[in-house]
This record gives sequence, structure tokens and C-alpha cells, in this order.
Amino acid sequence: MNTVSQAGIVSAPTSSKPYYVYDTNANGAPQWESFNGVTSYNGIFDSDSRFNKNFKYVSPTNKYSYANRRCYFSFNQTTKSEYTNMPPVLNAITSGSVMGFREVLFLSSNFLMVNVIEMYPVAGRIHSICLNNGSWGSWYCTHPGEIQLIHTAVSLNGTSIGAHQGASKTVTATIPSGYTVVNHTTCWTTGVVGLMAQFDAYRTDATASIWLNNTQDNTMTLTANHYLHVLTLIRPS
Repeated sequence: MNTVSQAGIVSAPTSSKPYYVYDTNANGAPQWESFNGVTSYNGIFDSDSRFNKNFKYVSPTNKYSYANRRCYFSFNQTTKSEYTNMPPVLNAITSGSVMGFREVLFLSSNFLMVNVIEMYPVAGRIHSICLNNGSWGSWYCTHPGEIQLIHTAVSLNGTSIGAHQGASKTVTATIPSGYTVVNHTTCWTTGVVGLMAQFDAYRTDATASIWLNNTQDNTMTLTANHYLHVLTLIRPS
């Protein structure tokens, strides 16, 4: 039998289920609650119904209220409208699913903090807001500082560039949900000799503008074996 005590109180559970956590009910009374090591009824992760799908829903008067429980949430773009007072960074996500959990840190009836911790799309990103003497502050977002480089390659098949002439191309990177572009860092070509690539405009969106320069004395007619490559630096939004 595996048991965990809370607040220095140790007592035995009354049921024969394998795992237990010593917890309190909504009125603060101690009780044993069973869980399976991953999910639970009340002690580890409750459902989003505990906070009415309202990210600012708390109980300042009762620290043991179900409204203050740690709760799991998950929504997609269809069910997103069921949630209120959502952190703005989560609200700005326009595709795919969002998953995580919400916890309430109870210092006193005058000061509470709500943390919303993402599991997806940006694992570990935290959205925090404080209730101070009945007044809410603003949401503040911190993230794991995860900077990434993504590679995009596009075929130059069918492009024709005259001798010592140039041509403008654009390359649009696919940016993962929850990330934003810092800048495009490097561009180059493969499969062709004498074709130089350089950025011709500074862009911080998903599209890079690139100037291709034919340094040869002959016209280049590019095929499916010729590619333009771009590296893009991204960070969590």
C-alpha cells in the first residue's frame, strides 16, 4: 500500500485501491482520494469544469474550494469559444489544439496567483496573472526560451535567368503554431554553379525575399534538381 501524508497527518485509507493521496475536500476537511498515478478525481488533476472554463475563476474566501484546484484543460478551434478570460497568447493561436493545466497559488484571501502551464503547442510556456485585493493584474507570459532554426527548400524548376542578370524569389517558411519569426538568417542554392543568393529585404514574417544573381556568361535555365534554401530563426510567441 502506497500512501502520501499531507500537513504531517498520517492515517490509513479505508479502501483497497492501490494508490492514495491525502487531500482535503471543498470545505477543507481531510480525506483520502484514490488515483491511478496519472489522473485523479480531485487530488492531482481535475477537469476544467472545476474552474467553469474561466481562467480567472478562483475562490479568495476558501483556499480549499474546488475552484482553486489544479485542473487540466484541452480545446481546439471549435471548442475554444467555451473558455473565457483566456491568456491572450493562447487566444491568439488560430489553428490546432491547446492543452495544459491551470493552478492557483493561494497566499492569502487578498493575494492569489493563477498559473496556466502549456503542454501543447509550446511545452512549458507559462501564463500568469495575480489577484491583488480584489483587482486583477495583466497576464504575463514566460516561455522556455526555446530558439529554433527551421529549414525551407523550394525548387527553382522552370526559372530562367539571363547572363549576368538577376531574378527575385520569395520563400515562405512553415512556422509552427505558437512560434514567431525572429529573422531569416541564411540562404543558398544547390545543384547549380555560379548562381548566388542573397536577401534583398529584411523580413520578420514567414516570407523571405531573395535576389538570385547569375554570375555566368550564359543564360541559366533551372530544373527540378536546383533548389533555393533558407534558414529561419524562430522563438516561442
